[in-house]
Amino acid sequence: MKLAAVIFDLDGTLADNFPVAMKAFRQTFERYTGRAYSDTEIVSFFGPNAEGIVRRVVPDNWQAAVATFYALFDVLY
Repeated sequence: MKLAAVIFDLDGTLADNFPVAMKAFRQTFERYTGRAYSDTEIVSFFGPNAEGIVRRVVPDNWQAAVATFYALFDVLY
C-alpha cells in the first residue's frame, strides 16, 4: 500500500504545544512592544491563527514579529 498523504492534528491530541506557543508569544510580544504580557492577556487575543494574534498585538511591524514568533517556536519546541 502506498500512502498519498499523512495528516497530523496537533491541537493537543498528539502533542501538547500550548506551553511552547505561549512562551513564543510572550517573548515575541515583549521584544516588539517592550512590555510583558500575562498568559491571561495572551489568551484574550486568541481566535485567529498565530499570525492573526501577532498582528493584533504588533500591528505596525507584524511581518517581522510573525517571523520571530515562528523562529522562537521552532527553537523552543
